[in-house]
Amino acid sequence: MKSLEERLRDAYRGATDTVRPEAIRALPDPGLRSRRRTASAELRRGRMFAPLAAAAATATVAIAAAVVVPALTAHHAQSAGHHHSVASGTGPSTSTGRSTSSGPAGLPAFVVENNNGFLQVVSTATWKTVAQVNPPSGQLFQSVAGAADDQTFVAAADLSPQNTTCAAWVYEFHLNSQGQPGALAQLVHRSDQLPTSIAVSADGSTLGYSIVHCASGAGAGHVSASHAVGNVGVLNIASGQSREWSFSLGEDYTNDMSLSGSGSLIGFSSYLDGITATTTFPVGRLLRADAQPGTVLQRAQILVRPARAANVGVDAVALSPDGRTMYACTHSGSSAADMTQSLGAYDTATGHLTSVLRTWKPQDVSCAITVDPAGGHLLLATSSKSAVDAAKTPGGPPPGILTWIDPSTGATTTLPLRVPIGDNIGL
Repeated sequence: MKSLEERLRDAYRGATDTVRPEAIRALPDPGLRSRRRTASAELRRGRMFAPLAAAAATATVAIAAAVVVPALTAHHAQSAGHHHSVASGTGPSTSTGRSTSSGPAGLPAFVVENNNGFLQVVSTATWKTVAQVNPPSGQLFQSVAGAADDQTFVAAADLSPQNTTCAAWVYEFHLNSQGQPGALAQLVHRSDQLPTSIAVSADGSTLGYSIVHCASGAGAGHVSASHAVGNVGVLNIASGQSREWSFSLGEDYTNDMSLSGSGSLIGFSSYLDGITATTTFPVGRLLRADAQPGTVLQRAQILVRPARAANVGVDAVALSPDGRTMYACTHSGSSAADMTQSLGAYDTATGHLTSVLRTWKPQDVSCAITVDPAGGHLLLATSSKSAVDAAKTPGGPPPGILTWIDPSTGATTTLPLRVPIGDNIGL
């Protein structure tokens, strides 16, 4: 049986600049959210149609694949039924929450994993779940991000189940020294949108977000590629003041938003606008948080832009806390079957590639980057096609591999934590 994404791609294969909203009944389920950037041009074109549905239908939709992968992490099995108890042996942490255990340098004492809509607090000393943060009734978390203190986290949630309405909520919560979470505090009122990505500045003062609009009553007709379908925005948490920039159907939504440490810069990837769906590719964008309201096309700088070709693109980007570097996972190749993937560092002042941290092939099905908000390290999450295929059968290996990287030395450590495709980690 074909997935919804495949059916949508087939239905709109010939429509490069318009879509009939009334022809789409529902959006993909949450399992179709993390592989928007994929190995082939065929699958990259498929990414566009889920957001088309987001712009055209009042139903479900953030960071998407044609596979729903169960949670297959070893620590989940070990800690099942103990999500609310503190694991013994948790190593001490510094005043900034950085772990002083024997693990890789710079690791925070705790990370928060978004696991199928429920947040799990994981101790990096034991790699066991020490607490679980449950969403409010009728909701599921879709994205989580952390500040530099390893205690402040924000999470975006939407409806569960998603029927004929859309909604988005944003919450903040804090961990104590043992990793136990306090109560959820709602930062913004419910909105009739769909959250696709969320970020928080290292100092915890600024929230970054991306949302896709739901259809209003005017569902008939055609939606052009230039039609605004969502917004990238920032919110001053203390004052409640926000600023937004709209993005078009052609640009598509982002699922990899990041902020500089002060919240003054926003980094994300989205599709290059103004070219046809058969040749478009994702680019890395940089937007100043104090830019005048308008559109992403008007206000954002295209910082990471591979040479235009059939098999190139940006899979994910993330800003360093000092705002001077944008890390980008990119791919290129002579064909969809012969691809090379790279993790590079780009100067945000010039857009120049300053270093290549890692290069590998074949290209991974998914690639995501989370920069440690305390600075100095980054987390690379990748999923190979062979692992994804194997995970379709019982006993298959976990699909997600997490690598802790020190950009200054190039040192890498593979972490024992495994996460399903589509689930992200808050540091």
